[in-house]
Amino acid sequence: MDFFTLFYLSGLSYYVFFVKKKDKYHPKYKKKPEKIKASIKWAIISLVGNAIVVAPLHLLMLKDKTKIYYNVGDYGIGWLIISIFLYLFVTETSIYWTTDGCIGKSLISICITIIINSDCQPHGRL
Repeated sequence: MDFFTLFYLSGLSYYVFFVKKKDKYHPKYKKKPEKIKASIKWAIISLVGNAIVVAPLHLLMLKDKTKIYYNVGDYGIGWLIISIFLYLFVTETSIYWTTDGCIGKSLISICITIIINSDCQPHGRL
């Protein structure tokens, strides 16, 4: 079902922003079939990859092997609010670092390169 939702929404989005209202949103866009094919390929790969990673977690949830709770009274409203922010922090941070690592040079490698190539001289003796 996710494949159908993905292709329906992405196709609708492409039609609206790149065909019907191209002049308003992307006036310089030129259709390149090889880029469209590559985008479709990577969308399928990422969807399958996410399914493979997330499926075991869902199975653990179904078998009641996780610490997920459904009754707010078990831990209180305070922990619910904290857990929402923790969830957002962890997921957004992991998405950032994964994307950063996949795009090319990661922030860490850039920092290490700057440190190694800097000509910082010590200012005194120990």
